Amino acid sequence: MRYCLVLLVLLILAGCSPRVRTVLNDVSRPALPADAHVVILDENTPAPKGTLLLGSISIGDTGFSAGCSFDKVLEIATARARQLGGNLVKLTRLTPPDEHSTCFRIEADLLSAADLPALATAVAREKDARQASYLLAGTPYALLYLYCPASPENLKAYDVLVDKRVLYRANRHTMRVLKINRAGTYTIRPDSPTAEPLTLTMEPGQEYFVRCDAQPGRDDRPVLTKMKNTEGRQQTSTIPWTGGGI
Repeated sequence: MRYCLVLLVLLILAGCSPRVRTVLNDVSRPALPADAHVVILDENTPAPKGTLLLGSISIGDTGFSAGCSFDKVLEIATARARQLGGNLVKLTRLTPPDEHSTCFRIEADLLSAADLPALATAVAREKDARQASYLLAGTPYALLYLYCPASPENLKAYDVLVDKRVLYRANRHTMRVLKINRAGTYTIRPDSPTAEPLTLTMEPGQEYFVRCDAQPGRDDRPVLTKMKNTEGRQQTSTIPWTGGGI
């Protein structure tokens, strides 16, 4: 009975993990330390000259996947690169959460770069690109992250409207990721007569983080704040989410 219970738990955990497929080249390299830095490049940033292709990886959704945020799937890809002796992950395809899946899905090449100056340049490019958006250049839509942090604990849940449509129920430690298919200016406001609306002009290929909170000492008065992408990404890294689109 205990064996069956353990087996059931393992099967559930396996079903909740993202689907990972790796194709290896006929190349052998010693594995790198677990803390070795791995550079991540988007689809439109070329890999430095002289890189060696060790293999490729595809990370997708099983239909029951959890723990598949962008940071998590990159963590899986970089860990696999280190195992193969690689220090470079070059994204070849990125699919953000949408109406079909709440997971980020990626395809990438796993590479070894011996040219350290070129690698340092790639690091700088990576940092600059990821400050603004994780979406690849040319992506025809934007992503809007509506989220509520874990505190304050006494926050009263409230609806958030995007252009008069209720698209998110703001509650502690929740997030809604919306795919914005039409560029333009949107009005985002809590469903409360005392709350101030927030106006955002959203463009394709960009990400926007809106924190849903309450005024200090006034848990009945909602407040929306547009966050910098770096701050929003950090604050939402452990928040579960649901997806949708406009």
